[in-house]
Amino acid sequence: MKATNLQDNMTTYGNVSLRKLCLHLGVNYQRVLKAKQKPIEGQVWTKEACNWDAVAKAIGHDNLSTLTLETWESLNAESSTGLTSGSVIKAMEGFEVGQKIYLRREADTPYEVIYLTSTHIVIMLESTEKPTVMNHNTFLFQGPSLQARDPNAARPQRKIKTTSLKEVRNEAVATIEGSQLSKRRKTQALIEIDEASSEGQLNEILDAYLPKANPETEVAPPKKEGEGS
Repeated sequence: MKATNLQDNMTTYGNVSLRKLCLHLGVNYQRVLKAKQKPIEGQVWTKEACNWDAVAKAIGHDNLSTLTLETWESLNAESSTGLTSGSVIKAMEGFEVGQKIYLRREADTPYEVIYLTSTHIVIMLESTEKPTVMNHNTFLFQGPSLQARDPNAARPQRKIKTTSLKEVRNEAVATIEGSQLSKRRKTQALIEIDEASSEGQLNEILDAYLPKANPETEVAPPKKEGEGS
């Protein structure tokens, strides 16, 4: 299959994303994503552009040759998430790089998915240049949806059950202990986690301590006043 045919089919079958295609073919999605973002000769580079020649090469001719018309139609008929656009997505398989999603913290302003790994996701709020990295569980706790929420709608009142809070606290402890933070920062974070009294506070602590990253490089979180250089 030529790159032009791949591009035509991806346009025709709009519900088939590169991520879904890679999962079906057993191809490394991150490799294909990097190929997609390669500069196109003779064109000004933009993050929205897709280098279809590089994508086709990364997927491989042998893999593309297995895609019949029936395969494209079958993949297109499958829902990417199994949910409607307004539903909260509860599995990481429903996300891919470049997708626009909404979290409870910003009900009507979308985040863009910048990068995905097997354990973390990097997102960036629209009209900002500050990426935010979260592990999958923390991200899913934020109630990601493909559709904006009404910011004026009253949130349902509910009490957090002790067992639920305990589970979130245990997950927060495991996340901090498994991070690359210094021993001092881990201790400080664990103390704050132990003192937190709600799920929201635990999520805020994780957001504050987990290293911020861009798609290529992870950097250490900013030091607080009084810490040595």
